[in-house]
Amino acid sequence: MNDKYFVSDLCVGCGGCRSVCPEHCINGVRPPMKIDAEKCVGCGRCALTCPMKAIKIRGEEITV
Repeated sequence: MNDKYFVSDLCVGCGGCRSVCPEHCINGVRPPMKIDAEKCVGCGRCALTCPMKAIKIRGEEITV
């Protein structure tokens, strides 16, 4: 299980993260999206793609 990444309240639900996830582990119908920790391999593509910088590494400080 990889619970390193999470989606913060900065998420606007654009779906960009979902489109780049190779494991198809990001879902949700409204923000914030949810990451399925059982499927996530921790590649970080979602965090790199997010225009809002809403996907964070656990323990990382959230700045607005």
